[in-house]
Amino acid sequence: MKKNIFYVLVALSIGMFSCKKTDNINPLSDYSNFKQGAYITLNRTINTEFNFNSLAASQVGVNVKKYNNGVEIDSVILYVSATATTDKTKWKLIKASAFTADSIDLTCTGAQLATALGVDIASLEPGSQFFFYNRIVTKEGLSYDVTNIGQSLESGAAYKVCLRWSTFIVCGYNATEIFGSTGTEADFEVIVDGWEDWYSGDVVTIYKGSLLKPDTVNTISLRGVYGDNATFLGDLVARINPANGSTSVKGVTVYRYPSGTTYSARGYGNGAADDDVQAGYVFSCTGYIGLTLNWYTGPITSVGTNFGPFRIILQQL
Repeated sequence: MKKNIFYVLVALSIGMFSCKKTDNINPLSDYSNFKQGAYITLNRTINTEFNFNSLAASQVGVNVKKYNNGVEIDSVILYVSATATTDKTKWKLIKASAFTADSIDLTCTGAQLATALGVDIASLEPGSQFFFYNRIVTKEGLSYDVTNIGQSLESGAAYKVCLRWSTFIVCGYNATEIFGSTGTEADFEVIVDGWEDWYSGDVVTIYKGSLLKPDTVNTISLRGVYGDNATFLGDLVARINPANGSTSVKGVTVYRYPSGTTYSARGYGNGAADDDVQAGYVFSCTGYIGLTLNWYTGPITSVGTNFGPFRIILQQL
């Protein structure tokens, strides 16, 4: 046993003396052993909305600049996915663009989108969202994208890194597509009502304009949706941008239940309870209404509990 202990002590002694520090034995100790990366920044947004009414030719895109750190960028490869994902197997190739100037446009048409996704362009509908990913390829053949760049770099607003961006398919609002040339109301099927005044399959009525101003352009009244089993107190009106169907809803005291509780609502966007804020989209081309509303107890001028956002989706019959 003593002999074995002696051999162990000798071995440890040799090991300790053989660990003498030498210069640059660790490659991580010298930053010159690392490669410099590359990234691009957002110079300006060209467009992030596909126009459903001319989808094949409609174009989205961003203009990007290279960050000048000495690394030469050869090209940027543009990919798209129907879901937000860092799984590159789900990215579909749009095209590669040579980086021949200080900044370049990265664009995609509706026709290119459909081809990349392998679908019939007629199957693409308003309200659909798509996610674009930019992959940088350097002159040395190295590539950088959201999967191998520092998260703190991409998330830092001051850096303006542009390695991903998203788009929607939208269509402009035309009241005659819903109400006809002389109509003032239309029936819609309830697809989703998160506030649960209605159930899927129920039918509600949407009115043109508002209760007080029925001829108001580019507005619809939701008074046929909310207040059916309560005392009506105020007209919940959606104001629609005719260019793309985006919609805002100003806060209003909506109704009072038989229990005596009063409820108010507005769009989900940031702002005071009675502000006119973003709520969703109304697409007259397909008869679609999709809004997200914040609901409160109490009158809109002095709200109580904020129940948060609830989704309402309606489809014209």
